[in-house]
Amino acid sequence: MRKLLSFTLMLVAVLPALAKDDEAKIKTVVEDRYQEWIATANKKDAEALTNLYDENAVLMPKQEEPCDRQGGDRRVD
Repeated sequence: MRKLLSFTLMLVAVLPALAKDDEAKIKTVVEDRYQEWIATANKKDAEALTNLYDENAVLMPKQEEPCDRQGGDRRVD
């Protein structure tokens, strides 16, 4: 019983530190990907912008029909 209690207390102490480390890594990856998206959008290269999205992504603009990678307009306004 003591071993279980000790193990549980150790997990309670260690897991938040591990989660914080993962959170920082995730934030860095998201920020890097966002900067890549901004740079590509500023070039107005529709093909490069499309390639940043997953093959199953669906763009759902307001008051317009959804558009997937296989169809739709390739223009960037």
